[in-house]
Amino acid sequence: MKKYLLKLCLACLFAVVVIGCKKKEKDPEIKFYKVGDLYSERGEEALVYKVVTLSGGMYAMAVSLDEAELPWSLEAVKTNANDLDNGMKNQEAIQAIQGWKEKYPAFKWCADKNKNGSGGWYFASPGEMNEMFLTELEYEGEMLRLGYYLTKIGATGFAESDEHGLSPYWSSMETSSLGVAASANTSKYSGQGYDKNTVHKVRAIKYIRIY
Repeated sequence: MKKYLLKLCLACLFAVVVIGCKKKEKDPEIKFYKVGDLYSERGEEALVYKVVTLSGGMYAMAVSLDEAELPWSLEAVKTNANDLDNGMKNQEAIQAIQGWKEKYPAFKWCADKNKNGSGGWYFASPGEMNEMFLTELEYEGEMLRLGYYLTKIGATGFAESDEHGLSPYWSSMETSSLGVAASANTSKYSGQGYDKNTVHKVRAIKYIRIY
């Protein structure tokens, strides 16, 4: 009788292990993305331009294939969106404001790129914009700036500064209650700012967990 019970227990244990393994196999795998890959999941699309190691794992950084022209804000108030290098922190600061979706169109456009329960999209900082402007990717054996590379794959490239050297892009960092930093093609932070209610170009980026 004892032998029978022992065999029965072992059989049950084996069944639990097998079922557990099968369930694990059905879990979605984290995909590995490399620089130059197109990200296309949950109705989202982006181009991977960088892979970074952060606390907790490896992440691909991807830029949206399109851009928008929107005001930074519809109200002239000071916010805590003041990080030069981390646009995610700026995005979180704005999203902590009551009614932010109505008051901060540029940030809402970036957040709206999160589809079907995903996350990770945010408004790029001056440092992140500058990094993208200077990043080069290989295309058919030739190294191309990221903006030009985007046009080669049928996406929207980066617009150039005007004849006065003024950038057409917002960044997610403010400089005062009435102006925010607009990232330039040649410097990390040029010091230039625009009234928040004026319309300029907006670009979104996303962190994608790959390991």
